Amino acid sequence: LFRSLVRVGDTSDGSQVGANIVIGTVGLHFIDISLNTDGSIIAIGACTNGSTGIVKIYKYDNGWNLDKTFTTTDNNTFLGFSVSLNGDGTIVAYSEPKLPNGGLPGIVSVNEYINGEWSQKGSDIKAISVLDFGYFFGNTISLNKSGNVLTVNSNEGYTHIYTYKNNEWVLLSDFIIINAPSEVAITGRSISINDSGDTIVMGLPNNDDNGTNSGQFKVFTITPLTTITTTTLNNQKFGENILSAELYFRGIKRFEKQDM
Repeated sequence: LFRSLVRVGDTSDGSQVGANIVIGTVGLHFIDISLNTDGSIIAIGACTNGSTGIVKIYKYDNGWNLDKTFTTTDNNTFLGFSVSLNGDGTIVAYSEPKLPNGGLPGIVSVNEYINGEWSQKGSDIKAISVLDFGYFFGNTISLNKSGNVLTVNSNEGYTHIYTYKNNEWVLLSDFIIINAPSEVAITGRSISINDSGDTIVMGLPNNDDNGTNSGQFKVFTITPLTTITTTTLNNQKFGENILSAELYFRGIKRFEKQDM
């Protein structure tokens, strides 16, 4: 049997942190991971076609120790297709995009660690548009540092922004719509929100504006969480994978300081 493993490395010296984390003994098709800011907590989502999927939370204390497992009894939900931790690792969001073209809305759930227990934070977030049904609502999600702003993307090219208010997740903006047919299939498959929750970085590797599959990198600035403006950069297959909107944001600030 194949084993699915996750390894954590220290970027300062390239050494491995702790032993391998074994996720399962079945060949899993999709694995997503998210680390908290100091690297002491990791969320791992794993699923495969026809499976229920799992989300596991590990904490580091002289090794990686399993803290919590989230599961579902429903098949083909792709639970854990995308996961995201907030800065201190006390809030985790994970998606169940559902079976494509199944006519069922995808779901994103958020849980918070309080007094030694994980409990749901607000109600499940469900696809609000028929256009999202069957198009992997929740194919990519991203939490900001404090865990009160969440972006949720679908394959059809819609990105939703939610904020946590009065114990519920409230839709903040209209859709961010990407209209080009050539890029819809994996629009926003790589997406990240910065620490403060007012800047979103999105990759569109199939964009053709600068040549076939040249790719596009978009930055959405939300001020004040209602109006969305964009900046674009093009390159060959650019934007296929985005690690951190906060790193991008800080990099822009560094360039600004150099120009002064």
